[in-house]
Amino acid sequence: MGVRQVATSSAAEKRLESGRAIRVLVAEGFPFLRYGLCHFLDDQDDMTIAGEAADAQELMGMMAKRQADVLLLDGDLPGLGHGEILAQVRVRFPKVRVIALISPDDEPTLATSITNGADGCLLKTADPALLLKAVRSVSRGQPWLQREMTSRVFSQMSQFSGALQELDKARLTRREREVLGLVGEGLRNAQIGERLFVSERTVKAHVTSLFRKLGVKGRVGMARYAIRHQLTSL
Repeated sequence: MGVRQVATSSAAEKRLESGRAIRVLVAEGFPFLRYGLCHFLDDQDDMTIAGEAADAQELMGMMAKRQADVLLLDGDLPGLGHGEILAQVRVRFPKVRVIALISPDDEPTLATSITNGADGCLLKTADPALLLKAVRSVSRGQPWLQREMTSRVFSQMSQFSGALQELDKARLTRREREVLGLVGEGLRNAQIGERLFVSERTVKAHVTSLFRKLGVKGRVGMARYAIRHQLTSL
C-alpha cells in the first residue's frame, strides 16, 4: 500500500514556513482511522501533517525524508514489534516526540510504550479534544498520559519492578539483558549481532553466560525467561 499525503492548505503552508505549525506524522495500520486522524489534525490552526505510514517500513522511510515534531504511533502497527519501533525511533530520530495510540485493555502495549520511551500514551477511544491536548503537550516537551491509564501504569510498573529485582539477583549486565530480550523475540546470534552492532562471536559469549547465570536449558527456555520478565517487545 502506498503512502498518501494529505493536501496541505495554504494557511498550513504559511504556518509551516513561519515555524509555528506542529508537524505530525501519523503511523496507523487501519486506513480509515489513519485518514480520519490526518484530516482532523490538518484542520487545526497550529498543526500540519508531515506524512503518514501504514506499517513500520513505510514509517522509517517517511521519517528519514520528512521532518516531524510528533509521531502518532499505532500500538499495533504492522511490520515490527512496538518496542522495536520505539527503540529505532529513539536512536535514529531522538528529537521526535512519540504518542502511542493504544487499544483499550491492551496493558502489555501500554507497559512497552512506557518502558521504551514513549512521550505520551492515548487510548484509541479517546475524545478528539484529548488527542489535540496530547499532541500540543508532547510537542512542548511535556509528557502525556491519559487519566484512565494511570492505575494500569502503576500495576504494570509494579510487576515490572518485581521482574527487575529478580533479574538483579541474576546479576545480568545491561548487554546481557539486551541479548536476552532479543533471544526472546526469536532472533538468532547473527541477527542479534547485527541489531546490537557486535560480532556473532560476542553474542555467543553473552548467550553462554546467560545459560550459566539463569540456569535454563536451550534457547526456548531462555526465550520463556525473557518473555516472563518483560524483556521483549512482543
